[in-house]
Amino acid sequence: YPPNEPVVINRLTFGDYASLCAGLLGFYGRAGKAMLLRIGRLSARHSIEQQGALFGLAALAAVRLLPTSSQLKIGLENVQGGLRKLSQAAGQDRRLHLEDRGDRFAFVVEDCTMCAGKQSDMPICMIMTGALQEMTHWLTGKEFEIRETECRGMGAPACVWEVVKKPKE
Repeated sequence: YPPNEPVVINRLTFGDYASLCAGLLGFYGRAGKAMLLRIGRLSARHSIEQQGALFGLAALAAVRLLPTSSQLKIGLENVQGGLRKLSQAAGQDRRLHLEDRGDRFAFVVEDCTMCAGKQSDMPICMIMTGALQEMTHWLTGKEFEIRETECRGMGAPACVWEVVKKPKE
């Protein structure tokens, strides 16, 4: 298992990580998508259980009293903050922001590690989708529709995940 504290590995690049994701999709096809979603959920679970301070999770316990959309907003902002800290520890910057789009939030990653330098005819960043699914469920106890609507691998300027504010029935 990885150590509980982030380890700086300067040899790995965004492109290396993207090659891993693309390789799993290429080798396993549709099963690769499910595998990447599961990797994302398990990675988020590990972060919740072992690296909570990095993502500011202790402070999130108090937001459970807020309306669901406020919980989501604060939780998604904390995820982005944690991702920035991880990247900075490895000497890389991450450009992420959150947009309110009415009935959904847009989780925007301008320099996605999962598709860096790759080309695809469909969104390929399923690890982040799985991680966002796990994080929002942990925070609220509810399931939300989360899908990647734009992908740099498809030529978009950024990878964008839309998180519907209303939980699934």
